[in-house]
Amino acid sequence: MAQAISQPELRPCESPRAKVLMFPQRLQPGSFVKLLHHPHDLPAFELIHCNGRRCWVRQQAWGSTVFWEVSRLSITADAS
Repeated sequence: MAQAISQPELRPCESPRAKVLMFPQRLQPGSFVKLLHHPHDLPAFELIHCNGRRCWVRQQAWGSTVFWEVSRLSITADAS
C-alpha cells in the first residue's frame, strides 16, 4: 500500500517587506514616483516599467532614451 505524503502547512507571509514589494505593481507606466530619501528640490521620476525587483525610471529632462534602474523597494507613492 502506498502511503500519502503529508504536505507542509501553507501560511500567509507576515513580512512587511512582502507588502512593500506588491506596491509598484499597482502603478501604471507613466506614473510619477519618488524614491526613498528623495531630495526636495528634485522633481518626481516617471515610471517606465517594473520587472521583478527592478524598476526603470527617468526624469523628463533626460530625454526619452535615458533610464535609471532602481530597486522596487526604493519607490514611494508620494509624488506630489
